[in-house]
Amino acid sequence: MNTGIIKMYNIRKGIGFITDDKSKLLVFIQDAHIVDADKKLKEGDVVKYDIKETDMGPAARLVKRIVAI
Repeated sequence: MNTGIIKMYNIRKGIGFITDDKSKLLVFIQDAHIVDADKKLKEGDVVKYDIKETDMGPAARLVKRIVAI
């Protein structure tokens, strides 16, 4: 599992980006891959996730909030 910080998340659209702690890579996130029940991430939340490479670049899977800032 990777750890990162929510850089941007649009609740209405259900998409956003995570900044990876190690590589500073931006990872795409969709609400379908958030395992928290409320699926309400916000900028600054610390999350754990897996990465899957897609045609459009890295995408987060199995996203779980660790700490809400």
